[in-house]
Amino acid sequence: MMSYGRYLRSTRLEYEPGTKLSRGVLRRVWGFARRYWVQITVYLLAIGLSSLVAVTPPLLVRELLNKAIPERSLSLINFIGAAAVGVALANATARPARWSVA
Repeated sequence: MMSYGRYLRSTRLEYEPGTKLSRGVLRRVWGFARRYWVQITVYLLAIGLSSLVAVTPPLLVRELLNKAIPERSLSLINFIGAAAVGVALANATARPARWSVA
């Protein structure tokens, strides 16, 4: 018995690396996507913000370990702590938005 996934893999076209799409194909795709440009833009912005929120905590920890603690700067430690709380809140509020977009 043949599974559906095997059928899809066998019918998929294989392209050489460096193959470019023709203008006609791009025009057709844009014709389909044009009415959804707002949703596509919101989705791409959500992905960008989600990536930014995911990358920020390691950078905050790096600053805490490399600068704030060795310099014994309590104001910088407080600022990094407040930024970490802000990132956690942004991540918590962005999670339902990611679910609704996907």
